[in-house]
Amino acid sequence: MKKYDAIVIGTGSAMIIVQGLLSMNPDSRIAVIDKYRPRGICLTRGCIPSKMVISVAEIIADIEKTRELGVDAEIKSVDFGRIMKRMS
Repeated sequence: MKKYDAIVIGTGSAMIIVQGLLSMNPDSRIAVIDKYRPRGICLTRGCIPSKMVISVAEIIADIEKTRELGVDAEIKSVDFGRIMKRMS
C-alpha cells in the first residue's frame, strides 16, 4: 500500500494547500485525485495569458476530432501572432 503525506481531491483551490506543503517539504508525497485532467485554474494551468493560448489549442483539438462525429471541418490557418496579441 502506498503512503502519502496528503491526499487532495480535486484540482481547485486545494492546490494552494499542495503548494504550501511542497514549499515546506519538497519531498512530501502528495496524491492529487480529480475526475478530469486539471484545467481552468491558475495554479495548474498558468494564469490568464496562458489560458488564452491553451483555450485556442483546445478548440483546435476539438475541431480535429469532429470527423469522428461525422462533421468534416477544416482549419485553414492559425494566426499565432494574433493569438499572442490578444494576451497583451
